[in-house]
Amino acid sequence: MATELYIEPVWKGYNTVTGQFLKGHVPHNKGKKWSEWMDGRKAKKVKRIGMRNLHGRSDIGGWNAQPVFALDDEGNTVGWFASTYDAERKTGICSRNIRSVIEGKRKHAGGYRWVKAKR
Repeated sequence: MATELYIEPVWKGYNTVTGQFLKGHVPHNKGKKWSEWMDGRKAKKVKRIGMRNLHGRSDIGGWNAQPVFALDDEGNTVGWFASTYDAERKTGICSRNIRSVIEGKRKHAGGYRWVKAKR
């Protein structure tokens, strides 16, 4: 009489087809400092690469934020905002419309003229 050989499947923590981690998977470095799981030279290299990429990037929202001023019809400054998104949150005027005024595609947004501050 022949007996079948059964080998217990090994749980890898990720889908072998797509590479996505499965629910309940805990990464090997969760809650640990870099020095606990990464070589010091490698950590310095990763930091150096990250610092090199900290300049403004148009593909990441918020990285290119520039201060903007709201002007009334006489040219008086009504408000100063850290970014167009900040202006939207505080005034309720759509930030896309504010950027359109700054780019010269519109004349007014929300009854104000908008000007980008010089750095």
